[in-house]
Amino acid sequence: MKFTQVSVLLATAAAPQASALKIFRNRKADDAAADAQQQRQLADRWYAVRSPAGYDYGWCNSPVPGGYTETTYATDLACCKGAFPDQQSGYCLQWLQSAPTAAPTPTGGPDAWYRDNNVDATKGVCINTAPTPKDSSVTIYDTQAE
Repeated sequence: MKFTQVSVLLATAAAPQASALKIFRNRKADDAAADAQQQRQLADRWYAVRSPAGYDYGWCNSPVPGGYTETTYATDLACCKGAFPDQQSGYCLQWLQSAPTAAPTPTGGPDAWYRDNNVDATKGVCINTAPTPKDSSVTIYDTQAE
C-alpha cells in the first residue's frame, strides 16, 4: 500500500514540475526568438566607434553588437553625419561604402547649353550633352532658359 501511495505522490509532485519545465523551455525559446529578431534589426543598423586616437579618427561600423545602448543609425552616412558632424579629418566618411567626394560627378550633362544643330533653328531647342562644341561660332549659355 505504501508503495502505491508513494508512486501517486511522486506522480502528483512530478506533474507541476514537468509543466514548469515546459514553461521554462518555452520561455527560453521565446527569448531566443526575440534575440534573433533583435540581431536581425541590429544587423541593418550602424553605430559609432570612438577611437582612442580622438574624435577625428572615429568611424561607423555594422552590425551593432548585442547590448549596445547608444544611438544607432539606418545607414553608414547617417551614422557619420550624426556621430561625427564636425569631424575635420573626414576619417569616418572615407570608410563609407559609397563615400561622397569633394568634387561630385555632375549629372545630366555639362553646365553649358547650346543650340541643337540637328533640329530646325526656328524650334529653338537647346541641349547640354557632352562634349560641348569647341567651335567658336557656337554660342554657349549658362542655363537652358537663356
